[in-house]
Amino acid sequence: MRLDENNRIAYNTDITALTPTIVNTGKDISPASGTAQNFTTPINYTVTATDGTTQVYTASVEVLPINITAINWKTASSLLATTITYSLASSGKNIFFDNHDGLYVSKDYGSTWNKTSG
Repeated sequence: MRLDENNRIAYNTDITALTPTIVNTGKDISPASGTAQNFTTPINYTVTATDGTTQVYTASVEVLPINITAINWKTASSLLATTITYSLASSGKNIFFDNHDGLYVSKDYGSTWNKTSG
């Protein structure tokens, strides 16, 4: 899994156990490279130089929002042969439903729905 140039990661990525690989030319880094971290909040990394001095660096990850326009929509049904069309799309546990009233999103396999502005 790769971050983009702005430390952003793909939508719907679980950031609670990311395992970063850190290249360190000093003496030590804590937490260690390859240790799973929960990036829902920023993580402080303490780097110890070969002379024993330390510097704290903060790392954070931003999850990109979903790109609704990039979803492949398919017509599910039409109402009364009118121009009103209902469409469904899914991405992981997320389901998108589009109708004459707007776009609805479920982030829990359809258990709950919220109308979006997008």
